Amino acid sequence: MIIQSSTDEKFFRHFEQQAEMNYKAALYLKDLMDYFKKISLLVKSVSTNEDRKWFIRMIHQIELTRIVHQIRQVKQEGNNLSKEFNSLLTKTLITPIDSDDLYELSMQLLSILQSIHSAANRIELYRAQESDKFSSKIIHILVSMTQESKEAFKILRKMGNVKPHLDKMLSLERKSSEAYIEGMGLLFQSGNEIEIIKWNDIYIRIRNAIRSCTHLSEMIEYLVIKYD
Repeated sequence: MIIQSSTDEKFFRHFEQQAEMNYKAALYLKDLMDYFKKISLLVKSVSTNEDRKWFIRMIHQIELTRIVHQIRQVKQEGNNLSKEFNSLLTKTLITPIDSDDLYELSMQLLSILQSIHSAANRIELYRAQESDKFSSKIIHILVSMTQESKEAFKILRKMGNVKPHLDKMLSLERKSSEAYIEGMGLLFQSGNEIEIIKWNDIYIRIRNAIRSCTHLSEMIEYLVIKYD
């Protein structure tokens, strides 16, 4: 991929911006899970005081809403950026690579953000009170994958070697599959049908974001070969 003009540069900077937004949203989701841990410990520490437990859970709900709102803001920024990209694409006669490939890259990046946003919405909808170590692990993997994609696009613009970052993303995806299976197994052992339904729904959306990251890495690898 060769950048020949300032317009070409704009396309690749757009991808970097989108990847940065995905990373930012994933970090907010991680903050949400980390906060769950703190709340769970606080509730256990006042297990004999119902008034304090109620107060802690109320504060938890306020904080949950605040973090989900931050993710929604990032999602809106991503939508606006996508509209700007589509406008640039329709106005550009000669593009650095096929316009269809540019569009697919942009849409794949946006799908990651949409899945993160969807997971956050479900967490708020279900008023989730705590998480397990596997949901936290999966989200940490998602953060790492979005970080790798962010670095890959920086290198791609400079026509460097992105393969180490793409390989890392695929390796992380395999780890997320293992964590998902372990997490769901533990959830089913609990016998709490309502929690099983809630967290399975949340897990699916986080896994969708991870799968979108994997599809993105495969797409980048394909384009690097195609335009080499």
